[in-house]
Amino acid sequence: MPTLEKNIITPDAATGLVQGSYASVTEMLPLSAVLTDSNADNPTSVSWTPNKRRDQRMADFTAFGANLPYTRQNTQQTAMAGLLKLGVREMVGERDIAVHGATPEFLRNKLQAYLTQIGTEIAWRVESARLSTLFDAKFSVQNTVYDYGRDKAHEVSLAVAKKWNATGVDPVADILGWQNLVRKNTGVKPTVFITTSDVLDILAENPQFIAHIPNYVAKPSHIGRDDVEAILRNMCAIDSIVVLDEMYSGLGVRLPEGFTVPEKTVLLAPNLAAYELGRTVFGATAAAQSAEYGINNPNGVGLVGYVTADSVPVTYDAVGEGTVLPVLENADLTLKAVVA
Repeated sequence: MPTLEKNIITPDAATGLVQGSYASVTEMLPLSAVLTDSNADNPTSVSWTPNKRRDQRMADFTAFGANLPYTRQNTQQTAMAGLLKLGVREMVGERDIAVHGATPEFLRNKLQAYLTQIGTEIAWRVESARLSTLFDAKFSVQNTVYDYGRDKAHEVSLAVAKKWNATGVDPVADILGWQNLVRKNTGVKPTVFITTSDVLDILAENPQFIAHIPNYVAKPSHIGRDDVEAILRNMCAIDSIVVLDEMYSGLGVRLPEGFTVPEKTVLLAPNLAAYELGRTVFGATAAAQSAEYGINNPNGVGLVGYVTADSVPVTYDAVGEGTVLPVLENADLTLKAVVA
């Protein structure tokens, strides 16, 4: 039976490797700035107020001598969900030990490399969860579905004749209409345009879109990326354009198997500095709470790492784990549109 191994690498040091690797990779991933990491208030669950309303009311005039009316309070139900366990392990097996020996130096170097890799793998899995949560307003794992309740009017799939690569369609009119819809329903205008390069390529060849370029005597059949972005900024007041596939490929790695970026899709979101869409919530682990592990983590939440050893056969496992859930608290501030 595996036992906790603290001589080669202490759990506290292993945790530092996992957390450090996770943090350095997460910092480069685009959606970590949208659903930012936070600690759970409850060790194993998270609660939030879905689509918190921003209703504004006015006081009423009344007659002299009349009782003043009471104001009405916003009352909204709170949602709660359990955090999900996420983790991975990597083994230093019999073959490794037979070839290199079970020297502390070899084991330490090998296990440190594995713990660093584990932190990276967790970072990418969490980013994948953010991606599906943000675009679908849902997150599914195994047989559990977390539905964050985006208004169905904020989920658009254009008919074939209305798609942005169809004749006579003006994407600017669509975007302005969607912005007005979200503003009418929530009081907030979305000004962040999250998409992939295929959508920008379609815009670059759309005659109605190109026609919005000022000072062109003869409109070209194709425009460059700078012109595409200029039209979005000038005509639709878009202040941030996020091209996900290019940002991921810019990291110089092959995307993990199963990591899917939605194509031919646009997500409109509000200014992220002014409005919070949600969070990526980390909870507690048994290892962080246990004195036996000796992990220096006062609140007991976040990722942990440790090493286990087994004698039959002789193996060592590097382990990284945590409890986490991405939460799209204000799904109605977003609008998803499949445009081609």
